[in-house]
Amino acid sequence: MKTLNILSGGAAQGLVRSLEPAFKTETGLSIAGDLGAVGAMADRLRAGVPADIVILTAALVATLADEGLVVRSSITDNRSR
Repeated sequence: MKTLNILSGGAAQGLVRSLEPAFKTETGLSIAGDLGAVGAMADRLRAGVPADIVILTAALVATLADEGLVVRSSITDNRSR
């Protein structure tokens, strides 16, 4: 694997792009991002587009996990509690 494939809502685009140089220096991997409207990203997953990391809303990730399309991370966000 030479590229980390990220699928995310467009709001994360700036974060992903800002991390890319340091990530490549540390790992030797490039980041390929598929960034856009959250609903469109969910549709891309449903269509079978592969992704190593998915950054979407917690509610949408839960729905996609229930559909068997993603695996929830063990990282929790305490802000939603």
